[in-house]
Amino acid sequence: AVAYQRVGDVQGDPWAPNLGVSKEAMRSYQKSLELAERLSRNGANDMKMSRLLAQGDFKLGALQAQSAGQVSAAHEVLSRAVAAAEKLEQQTHELEDIRLLQNSYIRLSDTYLDTGDPVNAVAGYRRGMRLAGRRMIEFPSDRTRLYLAMSHSRVAEALNSLGDLPGAIEGYRKSLALADELLPKHAADPIYLRVRMIALIWLGDLSGNPSYINQGDAQAALQRYRESLAVAEQIVALDPKNARARHDLGGGHRLVAEILKL
Repeated sequence: AVAYQRVGDVQGDPWAPNLGVSKEAMRSYQKSLELAERLSRNGANDMKMSRLLAQGDFKLGALQAQSAGQVSAAHEVLSRAVAAAEKLEQQTHELEDIRLLQNSYIRLSDTYLDTGDPVNAVAGYRRGMRLAGRRMIEFPSDRTRLYLAMSHSRVAEALNSLGDLPGAIEGYRKSLALADELLPKHAADPIYLRVRMIALIWLGDLSGNPSYINQGDAQAALQRYRESLAVAEQIVALDPKNARARHDLGGGHRLVAEILKL
């Protein structure tokens, strides 16, 4: 079960560099869950098994959430992941389980946002942010600061969907500031770089992209997009086989072009 889950990660883990074969990844995650559930039914109900099942639901649901026509299925699987992760974290209070619960809140909230329910999305993202703040106190590290930066971006995205432009911009600026504090020590880590890239893209969108509620400043948008494109190029240079990085790079060129043609 563990091996199938790890194979799925290499094939298409949506939160890490992967080979971009999402259908194969889903099959691997489903196989992992089938085996884990069989073990659980046969009496293997220790903490390790509970964690494997919660992780399996999270990974499968996160991948389904990014696949066309599977948002409803993803919502069901991720709701199960949240319930399992909450129970697990209450028992262990370990960093791994806090992180799993935080990620499960985020991905479940993604499904709310994708189905036009930003109110529940904001609530879920804020629960994730509270966990990020708790991690900062209990398990201080650069990675926990990075997760706090990501939490600010998530809340900002949902606030933008609610029409709260100032709140969204403030959230992305906080995310960018945290990322910039961390990058001097992590300039070759694509995870840190991508958090910065996402904040820059959204700040460009909200500065002057006509596809969004924006501040009407096309030049500021162009500057942010060019900064984000430079980061995308860095990430691809670090790992040319990273399918997500190549996709991000193409999207970065498209955003610059959209502003240039205005």
